[in-house]
Amino acid sequence: MPIDLIKKLGPGGSFFQQEHTLYNYKQNLWLTEIFDKTLTTGKINEDRKRDILINANKKVKEIMSKNEKFRLPEDKEKEINEIVKRAGEIL
Repeated sequence: MPIDLIKKLGPGGSFFQQEHTLYNYKQNLWLTEIFDKTLTTGKINEDRKRDILINANKKVKEIMSKNEKFRLPEDKEKEINEIVKRAGEIL
């Protein structure tokens, strides 16, 4: 994970024009661990092992356990919280 790039671009930043994206998109574009396109076996327990939501959940947990947690700078966090608070009052 390019944590330093995420911090640099911040919320709303575009990764599409970044060199890192150009060189790394293929390995993340097709997640064969998550998207199992084989036919069903007809056996519920076997097919559940290939369920996309179960596999995606496992992958998220794996990624989150390995990587440094991203934190916004305190001033940005306050600004976002204020925007959410005002939106809640309006809605």
